[in-house]
Amino acid sequence: MADDQEFLADCTRFINEKWKNKDCVRCGNQTWSAMPDSAVIVVCVQSMWRDNRPTTYYEMMGVYCDNCGAVEHILKPVFDEWRKKK
Repeated sequence: MADDQEFLADCTRFINEKWKNKDCVRCGNQTWSAMPDSAVIVVCVQSMWRDNRPTTYYEMMGVYCDNCGAVEHILKPVFDEWRKKK
């Protein structure tokens, strides 16, 4: 539980630092939040299939617009590198 809270707090700091002037493409709002419950999704690259399985995966973190709920994604390895430096 403490690790989840720390992860979410770090997500919030990352968003506030890196996304502070990023406009939402849907509504123009500039206030973003991390998806709750430390959501990390895995995205499969469909163009790289072999034996009916994807060969490439990317871990992504969801970020949503506080105004309209539009969702964007951050590559988790980018976040992890930032987190190591903090």
